[in-house]
Amino acid sequence: MAHRFSNQNPPSPRFIDPYRDRRGTGPKKPRQPLPRETPDFWDLGDGLAMAWLGHSSVFLRMNGKNILIDPIFNRYSSPVPFIGPKRFPGEIITPAQLPKIDLVLITHNHYDHLDRSTILCLDGQVMRYIAPTGVGNNLRRFGIAASKITELKWYEEANVDGLQVICTPSQHNSSRNYLDWNNTLWGSYVLKDGTHMVFDSGDGGFGNHFSEIRQRYGAPDLAIIECGQYGERWHTTHMFPEESVQACKLLEAKLAVPVHWGAYVLSNHPWDDPPRRFQQRAQELNQPFRIPVLNQVIPVP
Repeated sequence: MAHRFSNQNPPSPRFIDPYRDRRGTGPKKPRQPLPRETPDFWDLGDGLAMAWLGHSSVFLRMNGKNILIDPIFNRYSSPVPFIGPKRFPGEIITPAQLPKIDLVLITHNHYDHLDRSTILCLDGQVMRYIAPTGVGNNLRRFGIAASKITELKWYEEANVDGLQVICTPSQHNSSRNYLDWNNTLWGSYVLKDGTHMVFDSGDGGFGNHFSEIRQRYGAPDLAIIECGQYGERWHTTHMFPEESVQACKLLEAKLAVPVHWGAYVLSNHPWDDPPRRFQQRAQELNQPFRIPVLNQVIPVP
């Protein structure tokens, strides 16, 4: 029988009654393509910078390396082509627009974070993959060479030419079908070099793991935080925007960027509810943040 993974935290504390899930009156999809830029990924220098590519897909320049987190460049987030949640209108970044990728990080194996067609299109320019335990099996089934894949448990780490990559907990789940529920691990990531620290939350509910990560590794210069596709039914595994801000406060993040929105409809809230609620709460708590335009490069001091 396959191993079943579980979360380390009890169910999320329900302290957010003023912000309970609501369907809202706004549209689920934008009526026009979202504003976007066309950055030069080849000329970002050797400092720390990121570009949000939509949903949870992030291009990160760190330690002189090009890193992709949860890339998905598909029109659909679905196991079946042309069926399922369709991406918002507008041009999508293609692998041809990207330079050599030193590292691809996968947080878990849900279809909106691990997309087979994207991985296969990218693989020719990818040097290495890091994923939570068990997700390597998904990559190998796609045809990715085993020699390029590193799997990590929570609090295990890998060194990528001077870049420390640590798989850290999140409060979520995994599956690619109804028969493999929680057969693979899910997680967040801490990346550290001699100058900067970056945290990527992956998907997950609010919990004490944010404080634990802060205590173990310090305060991140940049926190890429889940904010979107939430609802009362799955509150233990997805944060409301107010909780996303609170997580950044627990991390003592110097800059927060909300992701997991702006591409697909996977919940009931209006499409622009996540950034609006995140911005309001971040301003109330004096949490530094940026809500970038799609593909916009953000240098991190």
